[in-house]
Amino acid sequence: MNEERLAAYVNLIQLLIDCPNGEEGTILQDHAELVDLELCLTMKMVAETLTENGQEQTAQWLLKIAEQLMMLLSSPSPDDEQSNQYSPQDYITLIQGLLEAEYEDNIEQLNALLA
Repeated sequence: MNEERLAAYVNLIQLLIDCPNGEEGTILQDHAELVDLELCLTMKMVAETLTENGQEQTAQWLLKIAEQLMMLLSSPSPDDEQSNQYSPQDYITLIQGLLEAEYEDNIEQLNALLA
């Protein structure tokens, strides 16, 4: 990962941390070109730093987003016929829905999104 890309990841992470609740999906959509597994790894590193600095709640929140992204971005098996069916935008839309449902503590909406 080059320095420019790392700086872009850190900037995106800061935008996510600073945004109002429920706006995470919009921010990820606006920066879809940065949504990849390296972003997730960078989020985990930033979360470690936040924890070391006593910002445990923010670190846990960031880790949760990173884990959701990693699950969605993980490559399916090569014999999966649907492996190329979804675009990064589809993943971001799903993440936005999950974050909104979690924020609203809506179990029914979470189950519908994950079905």
